[in-house]
Amino acid sequence: MKDLLVVATYIVVLFSVIAQAGTIAGVVRRVSSNRSRSDAGAKEAGAPEPPLAEPFIW
Repeated sequence: MKDLLVVATYIVVLFSVIAQAGTIAGVVRRVSSNRSRSDAGAKEAGAPEPPLAEPFIW
């Protein structure tokens, strides 16, 4: 009985991690596609490129 509980817990955790990774990947994909779309629109309009941010140093 205890083994069944361990296996069930493992499966639930595994699916939670997969779902979380899918959510994060979806957000990253949406943000990057929005950024590339807005960059393309700015270049077509002849707007100057925004200055690059300072690199973050740990």
